Amino acid sequence: MLVGCAGWLCLPILFRLYVPRKTADKKRLPYSTKPELAVQMLELICRRFQNRRFHAIGDSAYGGKSVLLKLPVNCGLTSRLTMGARLYDAMETVAAPLQRMVCDVNIEPRNDASLAFHAARGYHEVGRLAHGSVKTVALMSKELAAAQSS
Repeated sequence: MLVGCAGWLCLPILFRLYVPRKTADKKRLPYSTKPELAVQMLELICRRFQNRRFHAIGDSAYGGKSVLLKLPVNCGLTSRLTMGARLYDAMETVAAPLQRMVCDVNIEPRNDASLAFHAARGYHEVGRLAHGSVKTVALMSKELAAAQSS
């Protein structure tokens, strides 16, 4: 893990050995995903230096809500996760108690990028709506797991 402090200095300060699930199960070892290991390291360093601000840099695997929602308050994160994905992660988290999120996507004129984005996130078409002869949208829905109360 590279962490920036004292300006933009990046130093390798911690590491965790990732063990694949099958290996962990076979050897009866505890299993953690790579994002979970990253959060553990960030919590460790940020808790030790609470008066400092840290910023971690990771690829898109570390930019999802499994990491973003668990970041320490004195830690930021830059990843390649798109702004749309970050926005939807936040909206789906807020909408979880309602157990469903809906949206519309242009199919006339066609917006293939948006259709692919929503399909990859688990949205499926539940209907279509024409706005005159100019525009038609696919009405899309995604079932959400209800938020668990702690």
